[in-house]
Amino acid sequence: MFDLDTLNGLFGDAVTVADGRVAVNRPDAIAGPPMDQLVRAAVFGEGGEREYARWLVWEIGQAVGVQPASIHDLYMARGRGEIGGFTVPAINLRVVTYDAARAIFRTAKSIDAGAFIIEIARSEIAYTGQRPHEYVAVIVAAALREGFRGPVFIQGDHFQVNHKKYAVDPQTEVDAVKQLVREAVGAGFYNIDVDTSTLVDLSKKSHAEQQKLNYEVGVDILKEVRANEPTGITISAGLFLGRLVGGTLGRWIAGVGIAAATVQVVGLQRWVTLVPGVSSEALDPARRADAEKRFELLHTVLGKVIGETLGYALTATFTVLVVIALSRTIMPRWMAVVGYTAAGLIATGVVIPLVDAASLSNFAGYVAWCVWLLCVAVLLFRASRRVVPAA
Repeated sequence: MFDLDTLNGLFGDAVTVADGRVAVNRPDAIAGPPMDQLVRAAVFGEGGEREYARWLVWEIGQAVGVQPASIHDLYMARGRGEIGGFTVPAINLRVVTYDAARAIFRTAKSIDAGAFIIEIARSEIAYTGQRPHEYVAVIVAAALREGFRGPVFIQGDHFQVNHKKYAVDPQTEVDAVKQLVREAVGAGFYNIDVDTSTLVDLSKKSHAEQQKLNYEVGVDILKEVRANEPTGITISAGLFLGRLVGGTLGRWIAGVGIAAATVQVVGLQRWVTLVPGVSSEALDPARRADAEKRFELLHTVLGKVIGETLGYALTATFTVLVVIALSRTIMPRWMAVVGYTAAGLIATGVVIPLVDAASLSNFAGYVAWCVWLLCVAVLLFRASRRVVPAA
């Protein structure tokens, strides 16, 4: 496609290469069609031509201040409250990468934005055939083509351990992720998200047991990240926690919870949407008897059967499911007992039409349930703030 002399001459005297050093004499000239040719050679070239094109893109970027960087210091500053008021989007580019990246940098330049991440996952690297050195060359070239200046945050997203392969040969699978880490960091990926959440085992009884492989293998891979850090760079490293509750049980919790809320809303809405009309009819002596019958029917069907009886049953069921799910992970025993007790007392409401005393136990159940809900909220809030320390 191109020999080395042709590559060196793509930008004319705007870019010169001498003794292994690249000088950019006219920075504005690199944001033009020759960059398209250079990135084409970096992707589709053969052997030494391809590697040279990638090297040239890298060196041009270094010369004008378009350099792969770690977002670690920005995150730390934000954590200390020194900066804020913006988000940091992470955008997975896996097809038409050069054109898509150009659009991103063009937009970023137009709004004076610099805090954004371009990333690719381990699985995406595999099925698109974009190895890290190619990916970095394409992203940096796109930034140069659009005249963007500043750090470029390229991230290895979901450098994930495949749980099926891990089950067959743990060491080989972990070593494969470590090798990808070395390759990616060497190419300029200075932001790495390690994903060992695939190893979380929700069949285990305690939260610690469920997460054990996740954090042990994850920290092992994070150590590899730290061991390969270039001098002067702290790689922004993340580790996926995985889910505390999910799967089939999680879907049941969501479904039953929505149903419980819905039937109670249906029951309550009669006072706003239907009862006022019935009351107006009742003011007419000729229609009062029919209005009273209609009111009793609405009160029985929407109020007692749907809103109350069915609502009690679904609320109790929802509570039991939540206790079962969270007891496997983060809920202490005393809180589970309170939840089960509240659910049982609420469930007694279904026999209120037969046993008057059940109205008192049902009321007590809802009082206990409200307290229990507040405790669960605090529990989940605290769990969401737990962070696995970086290696």
